[in-house]
Amino acid sequence: MSGGMEDWAEDDLQQRIKMQEELNQLRESLTHPTHYGDWVVGEFIHQRNMNFFQGNVVKYVDRYKKKDGLKDLKKAIDYLNKLIELEYGEKKT
Repeated sequence: MSGGMEDWAEDDLQQRIKMQEELNQLRESLTHPTHYGDWVVGEFIHQRNMNFFQGNVVKYVDRYKKKDGLKDLKKAIDYLNKLIELEYGEKKT
């Protein structure tokens, strides 16, 4: 191969490596978001066989300081109220 062809092949390889690294970083950010800290909330919820409402209470309480503050705490309260309603038939007004 000529120098030009070798340079092109090397550039192509480097570009593919860079794209793969970016894809890996994207996957990591989707499966281990930084606002959950070092532990993975989804795994914790799954390991404890929590239902949708229980899991969301844990999720929003865990992340409120790192993500949406008061908005996340209010979401946790909403899910907790819904869980109480479903489990005990008490509707929060």
